[in-house]
Amino acid sequence: MVWFSEDVLNYEMYVARYLGKMRTLPLDLWEDAESFTGTPVIVPDPAPDILAIQQKFADVIAPHLQPEGVVLQTIQSSFAVEHIMIFSMMRCLSCFFALLNRVPRIIAEYNDQHSDFPMTPDQVERFSSKRLVFSILWAIVGDARGS
Repeated sequence: MVWFSEDVLNYEMYVARYLGKMRTLPLDLWEDAESFTGTPVIVPDPAPDILAIQQKFADVIAPHLQPEGVVLQTIQSSFAVEHIMIFSMMRCLSCFFALLNRVPRIIAEYNDQHSDFPMTPDQVERFSSKRLVFSILWAIVGDARGS
């Protein structure tokens, strides 16, 4: 994995890339689509339901990820907390997005197991918002001191 300095990649760039991938590429193909050889990667047609879930999820979380949104404000305030590891914006965002990646999968699994009554768009929005809070909390205090 390659890490870039915050001087090279800023918060807005990192968020734009994440939301762009979430809206256009199924989660199962994220690692496959990142080729370092320079050759184009052929992505098969995704299952339409997972991509629709990901797009709805991206729409729900996007306002919170804006520069004036709650996520950036929370991360900035967490610099005051004592951490057992070196705390950086990009490392925190990486952890945060890794936790968020699980949300569309949970929704898809639920919908598959409950085909008679899948999550409504309102339920998806409420669930996604709650998982956003859970994810940001773990991202900022997962390596904080316990005292």
